[in-house]
This record gives sequence, structure tokens and C-alpha cells, in this order.
Amino acid sequence: MRSNAIALALGKVIVAAAWVDGEIQEQEVSCVKDLLFQLPELPAKGWEELNDLMEQPCDAKQTKQWVRELKALLKSDEDKHFALYALQRVVNADGVVTEHEKQFLDTMCATIWGKSQEWIEQLDGLMRAPLKERGRSLKPTGSSENYLEARMRRLSSYSRNPFRNQQLPSTEGMKLRLAGILMARVIRADGRVEAVEIKQVEQFLQERWDLSKEEAHYVVRTCLKHSRKRQDLIRACREFYELTDELERVAFLDVLFKVALADNVLSEAEVAEVMDIAANIKLGHHEFHMAFERFASGFKLEGGLLTSS
Repeated sequence: MRSNAIALALGKVIVAAAWVDGEIQEQEVSCVKDLLFQLPELPAKGWEELNDLMEQPCDAKQTKQWVRELKALLKSDEDKHFALYALQRVVNADGVVTEHEKQFLDTMCATIWGKSQEWIEQLDGLMRAPLKERGRSLKPTGSSENYLEARMRRLSSYSRNPFRNQQLPSTEGMKLRLAGILMARVIRADGRVEAVEIKQVEQFLQERWDLSKEEAHYVVRTCLKHSRKRQDLIRACREFYELTDELERVAFLDVLFKVALADNVLSEAEVAEVMDIAANIKLGHHEFHMAFERFASGFKLEGGLLTSS
């Protein structure tokens, strides 16, 4: 699809913009990846390619080549609309658009359909603000450690060796912790923490990772300790995506609906949360709709809520 090629080409230019000073700090690399992950229609192979490109600086010659490739793809109004939409997704990743970014996007919107495409060369300036916002949103007040890193470190003390006489592989340990964080978001989505929802999550953790009841309970309670506002959905979903295949993610979507429906009520807030997670782990509307139909078929709508019939 042409949109796939445009997303990848735009991603390359963003990578070049990130490397404009010739170096990127380790934390900035993760922030750039978070922003790139917001590009719509980016295929899995394209994501892998962008990850590889982030590993080393690109020179001016390479940057100009990528800019030429992007320009060559923006031929129709549909192409230009998509490029604008994709860049807006990146800039607005954390839900904050500065006045500078707004002015730039307005200018870009006005020029993208004209002969001038100077906005492409100005991407380095545009990327500074979202990168700064991304870094700021990750850090709790007075802490140099971001929320997700803090939760991971805290959980690792229990998930490092949950199997009997067998160490949990590091990849599986990371999946466990990320799954716990994402399921905790669903539990908190409607503003209530129900015991039956906690039990559903604990049961999944016990079955999937062979945890004891006490270990599963610790994981859930640790993930629930802080409010959803302090949890970084973008980073958690990106890392969960990188550690799983599509079949695992589709199966996990089923688990999220089971958690949301554990109390026999599915609120609009819970549906929105599951939909948000699904979108951020790159599952499309079809996968979401199929999962919704599987679990909501036995429920009826009452006062904006789906309840057990």
C-alpha cells in the first residue's frame, strides 16, 4: 500500500531529524521510538528497519536522499493528507501540542499542497518539542527515573524467578510485567477496582506464567499502586508489541475483555481503554470488533453499560 511507503519514508526523515546534532542520548532513543511508533500504516518490517536506523547516525547525504524519497511519494492530495495526518499523530503523541507546533502544523497544512515543501527540511525543529514533552511525561515529579522503569524494577524482584526451580527468561519476565501494567489500566478504567477483576488478572498470570497465587497477587497490586495518569501507555504498548507476535496480541485482547467483563458490566470507559490499548499494540478495527463480538454477545445495553443478560 502507498500509505505504508509514505509512513516508512516519513519515519526515515524523522530519524534523520533526531540525529541532526550528530548524537542521541540513550533516553532520547527510546523517546524517538515512542514517537515513531505512532506512525499509522507502518508495516512490521518498516518498524524493524526504523529501529535499525536508530542505531547509528545518518549523514547529510543520507538525510537529503530520504527527503527526496518522501517528496517523490507525495503526489496526490490523498498522499499529502495522509502525510499530514501521520505527522500530527507523531507530534500529538502525548496529547500536548505547543503553540510552536500548532503554528508549524498550520504552516505545513497551507504549504503541503503548494510547490514549496520546505516543511520537510524543518522537521528537526518540529521534533524538538514533542521529544521534550515525551521525556517530561515519563518522569514523576522529583525523579530521574520514568514511571515504567520504576514499575519494572519493582516488579522484577518478584518476577525474576517465579517458576519452581526454573528462572523465567528475561523476555517472558518483561512480557509478564507489561501485561500486568496494561491489565491494571483496564481494571482502573471505570474508576473502580473490583475484586473479581483482580481475580481474573491473577488467574491469567498464574496460568500463563505458572505463578503462585501470592506472586500473581503481588504483580497485580504493584501495577495498581499508581494512578493511570502516571502510567505511560505509549511506552508500555510499544515494548509489549516488540516482545510479542500478532497471535499473542490478539489473544491478549481477549484477556483484556475478560478482565473488563469480570464484574458482568462493560462500561464505555472500559471499552475505550481496551480500544486504546488495542490501537497502541497495532491491532486494527477488525481484530477489536471480532473480540468485542465474542465477549459482548451475551450482554445487553442498559444506561450506557453492557450488563449480563
